[in-house]
Parts: sequence; C-alpha cells; structure tokens
Amino acid sequence: MRTPAAGTKSCRAYVAQRVKVPAEDWASYDWQGRAVTRHRAEIRTAFGFRESAEEDQESWRSG
Repeated sequence: MRTPAAGTKSCRAYVAQRVKVPAEDWASYDWQGRAVTRHRAEIRTAFGFRESAEEDQESWRSG
C-alpha cells in the first residue's frame, strides 16, 4: 500500500496485525520518508515476496 488511504479497513487491520503494530498508527505513518522503503523491503523478505517487475505486469495483462 502506497498511502494511508490505500486498502480497506479490514486490509489495514490485517497488515497491522501481521507486522505487530496497532492499526490506529496507520494514519500517522510517514509514507514519504526513507523508513517506508526499508519497511517494505523487510515485509517482502519476511513474507517471501518480491517487487513486481515489468514482466509480471505484462503477464497480468495477457491473462
């Protein structure tokens, strides 16, 4: 999620639970700072994800 408004309330609650932070802290998170880049990388590593690549987007479009 790229902004505090992104995602539904239940989605935000789920992510907050997984990363062990209060869901109420979502709105006060610094979405523009350097920490967000580091946190995204840590979350991807912890849950076995990677950043999407252009090839991924092409395969999604071709279905």
